[in-house]
Amino acid sequence: MDDNPTRDAGVASVLESFFDAVYIINLPSRADRRAEIAEQLARIGSRLDQGKVHLHSASRPETAGGFPTVGTHGCFLSHLSVLKRAVAEGRQRILILEDDVDFAPDFIPEARRLLGDPKAADGSLLYLGFLQARPPIPSHETGWTLLDKATAIVGAHMVSFDRRSLELAIPYLEAMLQRPPGDPLGGPMHVDGAYNWFRRSHEGVRTLLCVPPLGLQRASRTDIHPLKWYDRSPLTRGLVAALRKARYR
Repeated sequence: MDDNPTRDAGVASVLESFFDAVYIINLPSRADRRAEIAEQLARIGSRLDQGKVHLHSASRPETAGGFPTVGTHGCFLSHLSVLKRAVAEGRQRILILEDDVDFAPDFIPEARRLLGDPKAADGSLLYLGFLQARPPIPSHETGWTLLDKATAIVGAHMVSFDRRSLELAIPYLEAMLQRPPGDPLGGPMHVDGAYNWFRRSHEGVRTLLCVPPLGLQRASRTDIHPLKWYDRSPLTRGLVAALRKARYR
């Protein structure tokens, strides 16, 4: 018997009917984020590392390797390894979640409505969550918005690929790894920027953006950028984490 009363009525069944797999990127050392994403999933009627929801170990390379930071390099490699895993496992449509995603309060009804919209099936890439669109999307546009090539999306914490875009993105990102920083064809960069470059380079990749987003990024100690003094100090790190969690709740 299922002991989660929200599961039958929640979005889990919608996710599992629309996506072949949901991959959650998490560094093994970040047990705090693992616990937080488990709470987020429970809130929408799903469970971590069960069914079609898979925990994916993030990469932590030794050097920046031409990227702005070691963390940027690791995030790029982590996304690339998810894409490769999805192809190896024969997936046709996947959702990538970063472990600091914060689902919208109305996630269940909105996800049911949006993923049930026939437009969603036509998207090569689907951004269910984002931080910014540059230039901004007009405020009157809601639901699925078709992105043109000039619009850049900041954030890659909740992005979906279909099979064709997976197969196109893997060699494109691998080529970026081989180029020097600042290469005119695209070199090492933040993975959300790499996805923007990928979209611009492939006319057939139809990209849809969910407005307003179904997920934002939760305040948490960064693994991408250099740590602030209060996250480095053992005297203040725990207090800051508690304050962030209280703010999130």
